Amino acid sequence: MDCNCQILVETDAYLSTYCDTCSCVQIQDGIYVFGFTIPALKEWGNQILNLDYDKHCKCEGEFNYLTIYSYIHHYEFHFFREQFEEFQDLIGQTLLLLEVKDLVNKEL
Repeated sequence: MDCNCQILVETDAYLSTYCDTCSCVQIQDGIYVFGFTIPALKEWGNQILNLDYDKHCKCEGEFNYLTIYSYIHHYEFHFFREQFEEFQDLIGQTLLLLEVKDLVNKEL
């Protein structure tokens, strides 16, 4: 099956796409590509949106960073504040666009 992906949101560091063929959402950071079903992205994305950077960041010397753990091969993703805010923004916009797409499809 050939995927028909369209870009939902693009930032300097991240990209989200949606495939009309398989109804999959992909989040890309330039190195990694993560595929989600829409329900899985909603669940995970809402967790990301509700993370408080200051509450969960780690401090090593003069650097503060947030670690997000992945269940895929136990990868760890480390974000400085600006990176995390950009990532949260991408997730928030992606979830909003998927909600709008769902509403439009229900109207048709």
